[in-house]
Amino acid sequence: MTLVCLQQTVDAVGQAAGNAIQGPIHGAIRDVILPGFDRACQGIFRQVNDSLQRGLGDCEYIKLAFRLKDVLRPVSFFGPRGETVIYLPLVIVVAA
Repeated sequence: MTLVCLQQTVDAVGQAAGNAIQGPIHGAIRDVILPGFDRACQGIFRQVNDSLQRGLGDCEYIKLAFRLKDVLRPVSFFGPRGETVIYLPLVIVVAA
C-alpha cells in the first residue's frame, strides 16, 4: 500500500464524516445555541436598560431636559429671500 493511496482513503473518510455531521451541527446551532444566546443577550440588554433608566430617573438635570425638550427643539422657516432659517431657542437654566 502506498502513501498516496492511504492519503486518498484518509481524505475520503474525512470528507464523508464532515458531510455526515454538517447537517446535525448546523441544526443544533440554529435550534439550540442561537436561541439561547438570543435570550441571554435580551436579558443582559434588559438589565442594562433598567439600570440606565433608574440612573437617569434620579438625575434632576435629565428630568429637566426631558421637560424642556419641546422648548429645545429647533424651529425652521423660510426667510424673506426664500432661504431656510433655523431658529435655535436659547434656554438658560440656573441651578440653585
